[in-house]
Amino acid sequence: MSETETQNGLVFKNLAISIYLRRFLIEDGYDRFFDDLSMTSVEDSTTARCDPSVLREVIAIQEHAISRFEMVKDKLDDARMLYYEALLDLAFYEAEMTRFGVLNDNALQSINKRLKSFEENLNFWLTEERSEYQDPERLPRFIFRVICMVDSLIFIRVCLRDKSLFTKQAAMHEISCQVRLLLAEKEMATDDAITKVLAGAQCNSLWQKYTGFQKERPRLFEN
Repeated sequence: MSETETQNGLVFKNLAISIYLRRFLIEDGYDRFFDDLSMTSVEDSTTARCDPSVLREVIAIQEHAISRFEMVKDKLDDARMLYYEALLDLAFYEAEMTRFGVLNDNALQSINKRLKSFEENLNFWLTEERSEYQDPERLPRFIFRVICMVDSLIFIRVCLRDKSLFTKQAAMHEISCQVRLLLAEKEMATDDAITKVLAGAQCNSLWQKYTGFQKERPRLFEN
């Protein structure tokens, strides 16, 4: 029963990621089917990241994943790890709503609550994650996972008005410093290994969201 609920939660978690990446992030919309949207009944706003309904669906699916993990997180370490990771993912998706306006106090409180919950269990998450990648050949994958985690933490803070990190260069520097500090403390990876992963093509997509960050979220920077 516990393992089944964990797998169910993982299915919904991966579904949320898939929709976010394919439908929201890269704008995989209706323009792939029609050359001229003005000749259809499709609104222009439904094809780009100016339609919050897609992101709202991602959030709803992620919330369902969390409910699955929550049922069994006290019985299985895997479920507990995925539960806290899913909380961070949800906070990330909710922070993306800043594309469409200034978040209200309730939304900010919810995001901060999820962020705090993950940070309080960061060492547990890190230990469990490392155990999944014991093979030396899989070390780069583990490092990349940690980079993604740190990137999410930083991105959420930026969206909550930490304006000092909104540039691509600043974000890259902060992520690099935090990943090195985090993994060096526990001797989980060498500096050279971290450098190679950070310089790899797989990290390129992480930096893209900081390009034009202020332009895509003008209201965050209004006085």
